[in-house]
Amino acid sequence: MSSRLKTLCATLGLALGLPGEPTPYFPLQVGNRWEYRCTGECAAGTLTREVVGTERRQPQDVLYYVMRESGVEYRLRSDEQGRVLVLDPQTGTEKQWYAFGTREGEEYETAINRCNPSAQVASRAATYHGPGGDISNALRIAYTSTCNFAGLQEETFAAGIGLLQRIENVGTAQFDLLQARVNGASVTLRKALAFEISVDHTVYPKTDTASPPAEMDARLRLRNTTGDAVDLLFPTAQRQDFIVRNPQGVAVLQWSEGRTFAQVTATEHVTGEVEYGAAVSLIGRSGEPLSEGRYTLEGWLTTDSRQFSATVAFEIRRLAANQAAITRRRP
Repeated sequence: MSSRLKTLCATLGLALGLPGEPTPYFPLQVGNRWEYRCTGECAAGTLTREVVGTERRQPQDVLYYVMRESGVEYRLRSDEQGRVLVLDPQTGTEKQWYAFGTREGEEYETAINRCNPSAQVASRAATYHGPGGDISNALRIAYTSTCNFAGLQEETFAAGIGLLQRIENVGTAQFDLLQARVNGASVTLRKALAFEISVDHTVYPKTDTASPPAEMDARLRLRNTTGDAVDLLFPTAQRQDFIVRNPQGVAVLQWSEGRTFAQVTATEHVTGEVEYGAAVSLIGRSGEPLSEGRYTLEGWLTTDSRQFSATVAFEIRRLAANQAAITRRRP
């Protein structure tokens, strides 16, 4: 393992048995996001999966994490046995995707792909060779297939990061992790420009008109690992902007509205990492605090071309007096 990846693993705490993380090979937390590049015979050149929210299902009051991949939403949860379970939207029952706790060579049933009825942990000490270097002590899963030239062949995981590589269609398509944000930590496995947005909490308290409005600490980060400087040309003194949208996609507030900025152009040279932030008061354009519900925050750098933008989900909820006011997103 390279020294950079050793540092990364130490930062993320890749030992098994992390508190509150029964299945560290598939970290489930709102805001977690993974981006993959596909090589070979691929329907699309990239693949993105993101945990966008949570949902409770009755009557057992089970908490599921909502993961979005290629426009499809899955409701997932992990348990203390190292399993990842998915809720079947047709039957309302749970099916198994992964059984990370099984012994090497032992088969388990899986519903992850119609062509793959079963899988096995092929190795717990595999070495992953990727675009950012090698990662040792990876977990590799091999799949049995009932389809010709279709389905999954194998997947490789790192504890605390998640899926590193997927090979499918009998080896003709290979997905490799390029970058991710996992439990508040950034993972970059390539030399590239990475842009991300983060907020300080996932849930903000619903306030009334007489109370001070909830305030969000929003941050934008541009990370340059290409080795060459990147020039950001700003036409005014403004560096960032944010828009909050309701579930219907309607903009309910924009951070820059009502603000003035000096009409002075400037160029910033970015060779490493740069961060821009703002305090966003959760007050709608009507002047009233935003109502309960789920929202998205879009943020971007106000360069002459809107090249860098990103979106994150959050929720506004009326909380009980004895309940913790907010749930943290960023450490």
